[in-house]
Amino acid sequence: MVTALGEAIAARRSATSLTASSPLAGMRRRTVSTADLVAQSVAAVAPAGVMLINPVGMFGRGGSFAALELGITAGIIVLVALGISLFARRIAAAGSLYTFVTRGLGSTAGMAAGAGLALGYASVSLTTLSGAARQITLLIAPSTASPGPGTNATDLPWAAILIVGALAVLIGTVMIIGARVSTRVMLGIEIVAVSLIIAVSFIVLSATGWDLSPLVPDVAHPPSFSSLVGAVGFGLIAFVGFESGVALGPESKRPLATVPRTLFLTVAVLCVVYLVGVYAQLAVIARYPNDGYESLFQVASTAVQLPGLAVATNLIIAASFVACSLACASALVRLVFTMAREGVLPAFLGATSRRFGTPHQATLVTVAVIALLAALTLAIPGSVLGAVAHRASTLGFVVAYLLVCLAGPVFLVRLREFTLAEALPAFAAGVALGIILVGQIGTVEPDRALGLGITLGIVALVVLWHRVRMSRDPQLRDRTGLYDSPIASDGIAGAEKSDGGGREL
Repeated sequence: MVTALGEAIAARRSATSLTASSPLAGMRRRTVSTADLVAQSVAAVAPAGVMLINPVGMFGRGGSFAALELGITAGIIVLVALGISLFARRIAAAGSLYTFVTRGLGSTAGMAAGAGLALGYASVSLTTLSGAARQITLLIAPSTASPGPGTNATDLPWAAILIVGALAVLIGTVMIIGARVSTRVMLGIEIVAVSLIIAVSFIVLSATGWDLSPLVPDVAHPPSFSSLVGAVGFGLIAFVGFESGVALGPESKRPLATVPRTLFLTVAVLCVVYLVGVYAQLAVIARYPNDGYESLFQVASTAVQLPGLAVATNLIIAASFVACSLACASALVRLVFTMAREGVLPAFLGATSRRFGTPHQATLVTVAVIALLAALTLAIPGSVLGAVAHRASTLGFVVAYLLVCLAGPVFLVRLREFTLAEALPAFAAGVALGIILVGQIGTVEPDRALGLGITLGIVALVVLWHRVRMSRDPQLRDRTGLYDSPIASDGIAGAEKSDGGGREL
């Protein structure tokens, strides 16, 4: 055996079983590092933006149990990451969870996951893009905007809309130039944003005397089961998008090892940041019960009295929002690109730039649509579009996570690699997500029911449309589920003829 391997290396014979190109040909393969993938995944979550509202929201739902509920949420996300890694250790797919579910449960379930994922990425991208525009408007003309999270309108909406257009051009340009450029931009922004959150949390904790008592739940007043489910469901907002780095798998180095590692590194980073942030927020609420519901950034500005801190904080939050919009748009573009290569979407969206090795057509269309929707949410505050984006930004991801966890064990059975130890985390995550999904649907407030209904209706219509397409084109079912596969230039003979991106020199 060793002799045969040595002879093969010496002769540099091509592997006859490998094709000349991958189904995802045209992408610049094997160029993105683990750090780049972590930056993509962390940016998609926008931790700086999450810390504006999440700790207070968690306390409002869970009271003194907020830290414990965040820990439960983090545990569920770890189980989801284990479920996703069942696929990520075996295939590299630009279609991310859509491709994984298709390989496990079939094309119909895959389309449901794809629709949920697309709604999730699009909703987060457009809301963070409009949020960045609001933050920048605040910085340019503080008197023209109403500060604080949840602001829906400005006195000069056209200024914010113009900023959306400028940011969309910037995002689209960075995405077309290449994944490595976009991830490096996000890496720089998120290093600063995460450092800001940690620094602000420590400032607040110092001001409150490092009191650990808020972390101890008041067992005399435990939350009801429905409240617990609601708080954990709300906590998921802090993690949705953590899997977005999976979409860059075909472009990463050693994807079958790098992508699973990225999933857990991302969860670890987010857990540390959020637990410190929630602890700081609980300490503020315990120390100043009348004023503790301000965000950590406001409390820190008051405590330090450092000139320019508020402006710098708003600037970093705006940059984090831009990075989040960029990250979610990048993942969405690769989902669109994959569907186009499969024939689910128009073929022109599957084209790639010969110069940059990126899906430029899909990028132009996707970013344009996101920018238009973001502009509409600014121009028409309180619209149905905003309600749908709010619900879909969480619900779409929950649907996709639930389906991928259910698909994992089935996928292992199909490969004849099923083991209970590997499948059990996916089962557990699926059960937990199912409870959360039922809880979110069953306890939705009347004023948010419309957004929920439209979100679920869009997913159902997309699945129905796909079923009709497959009935008219039976081969479409076989074309779905495309993923990156080894090519001849990846083998021994092709190693010296490739530029490392999967293209012949």
